[in-house]
Amino acid sequence: MNNKIKALAEQAGLATQHDGIVLTRPVNAAEALDVFANLIIQQAILAVEMKTNTHHIYTSFDEGMVLHTIHNSVKAIKEHFGIN
Repeated sequence: MNNKIKALAEQAGLATQHDGIVLTRPVNAAEALDVFANLIIQQAILAVEMKTNTHHIYTSFDEGMVLHTIHNSVKAIKEHFGIN
């Protein structure tokens, strides 16, 4: 399991042990997993928003198309996972 996933698990009240996930404090497991899933989804959205390659933007039309694509990608992720 990579370090980013481990950090998100810990942030959700989970921990990794032998590449598995365990509860680290007395919390509702379903709630902790929901928080964990939402943190992963938010990281995916941030990756789309912040790490989309924009080196090919030469005109304002190009910029508009890229921004529109980023917006639609984020919207698709949110709709897929039922996030408003």
